[in-house]
Amino acid sequence: MTRRERRAANRARKGAQQIAENYQCPDCQSENELEELAPCVFQLNVRHDDTCPWYRAHRAEIEGNE
Repeated sequence: MTRRERRAANRARKGAQQIAENYQCPDCQSENELEELAPCVFQLNVRHDDTCPWYRAHRAEIEGNE
């Protein structure tokens, strides 16, 4: 990995961390976890409360499709 690639990866990581730290579900007190799947490829995992109306609706939709 060259210096240029390392710097680009660090900028991407900082940007993704900033998004993860500032994201909050408007309906509940969700917890966030940022996972790096590959260099410069990130996944934000949001864990909603069981009382979250969005989470309940999403879960009902998934269970209804099975």
